[in-house]
Amino acid sequence: MLGAAGPRDYLVLVQNNAEPRALGGIVGSVLVLRAEGGAVSLVQQMPGQQVGPFETPVVELTQDEQLVLGDEEMARWMQNVTLTPDFPRAAEVAREMWRVETGQVVSGVISVDPVVLADLLAVVGPFDAGPGGTLQSDQLVDYLLNGIYKTETPVQQDVIFADIARRAFETLSGGAGGGAGGGAGLVNALAISAREGRLLVWSADGDEAGLLQGTVLDGGLRGISNGSPVVGVFTQGTDAAKIGYYLDTAVKVEEVTERPDGSRELEVDVTYRSLVPPDEAALLPEYIAGPDQASAGRIRLRSPVPPPISLPTPDASPDPHLLAPSRKLSSTEFPVSTRELVTATVTLPATALALLLRQRSGEKTDNSDLLTPPKQSARQWPVESTEHHQVAPDSRQSSGAIT
Repeated sequence: MLGAAGPRDYLVLVQNNAEPRALGGIVGSVLVLRAEGGAVSLVQQMPGQQVGPFETPVVELTQDEQLVLGDEEMARWMQNVTLTPDFPRAAEVAREMWRVETGQVVSGVISVDPVVLADLLAVVGPFDAGPGGTLQSDQLVDYLLNGIYKTETPVQQDVIFADIARRAFETLSGGAGGGAGGGAGLVNALAISAREGRLLVWSADGDEAGLLQGTVLDGGLRGISNGSPVVGVFTQGTDAAKIGYYLDTAVKVEEVTERPDGSRELEVDVTYRSLVPPDEAALLPEYIAGPDQASAGRIRLRSPVPPPISLPTPDASPDPHLLAPSRKLSSTEFPVSTRELVTATVTLPATALALLLRQRSGEKTDNSDLLTPPKQSARQWPVESTEHHQVAPDSRQSSGAIT
């Protein structure tokens, strides 16, 4: 994959979590990296909004995708390929968009977000962010997801993003591993990002894709993972705005009923909390708050909650793009400094031995009360979890979730 047998070009989707999508955020920028003989170079970059929009979808969407994700948006706008929580599908669509737009056929697609960049740069120390000043890792995340929109015009933002991407790549590829953490520090930062679901990789080569499948780099949406059903909780912002920077999300799953057939009824509670400072709401620029200035600071969301599907038989061949045979799709909006609760009920098959919870990267789970079996039942339900970061205005909080 690093070009041992000839050059490889990879399309890199840089997600912006301040405008939520199921995979993380909109595709704010796209880059092309070329790997040849083990050496990697940056050969092209542009804002995501300059790829398309296309008059018709670049790929045929399934009825399920159109129903859950909203008509044809995912296949007409590069910014919206992350509407699907299934990264291999998003990668296929993005690759085809890039081919239609530029004529170039890439070998694979990689997805990152500003936290990946910041964690890598944390290994080498403070980073010069141009107009943003010299910033530490966490400060860089806040600047890229929020601060830049308060001080710069959209045109200037694109120029700054491109400049930061170029200089960051030069810093990291030019022997910067000699910093405090060394090369091992950079590898560790990438490993953490992969476990958080912030670093995803897809290859157009079938054999390579098979090796990636099921790893932390895969990002595939599956109703079953290693024999355990998966409940997915995802968030889509409905405004063309960066107000999602101020969104705090917590998920709790509780077992409420055990049925005679051994199956279990689960209640999934998703609590959204607005962190917009009340005294700043009216002062936020339209690019952050959205076009509806009469409701300054209001956050508008859709919450898809794909429940687990039945455990497959050995000869089953599930649709790789299946979101779920049934789903909870709730729209909500809430003003400054308030909470909003969205609840969905799902059924866990009797044959399941564990429940896996999958979320948008950057969201958190209340693991202390994730699955509480009924008092009359002695059966314990293990829930796998891993650490990832929550980006908030004042801090990056640590939280648990499955990716």
